[in-house]
Amino acid sequence: MVQSIEKLANSSMVTGMRVLSDEESNEKKEHKIHCIPCLKGKTTWKPISKKSTVDNPKVLYRVFSDVCGPLDVEGYQKYWYFVTLIDGYSHYMRVQPIRSKDEAPRVLMDWMT
Repeated sequence: MVQSIEKLANSSMVTGMRVLSDEESNEKKEHKIHCIPCLKGKTTWKPISKKSTVDNPKVLYRVFSDVCGPLDVEGYQKYWYFVTLIDGYSHYMRVQPIRSKDEAPRVLMDWMT
């Protein structure tokens, strides 16, 4: 970042800017590398939209899924994991408990049919 600022000053792309040499500066060299005002100036954020911009034209076009676990406590009938399934179009959601991760593809196929 410091090199970019020095390049701007040396190529006369900015008027009225003077870069101090190491002898003129009262700051330590570590602070020059991580310039706090420069970092704050580059920090930007945009509000998160409440509506999705992803196109989901029909049911089951896009499915979001996750396998969670193992849980700290054994569940009812020895369930240690659970699968979440969400349809991108209808936002229909299902949570299915499973005993092991290898049951997840079967749960997905059953849900889709």
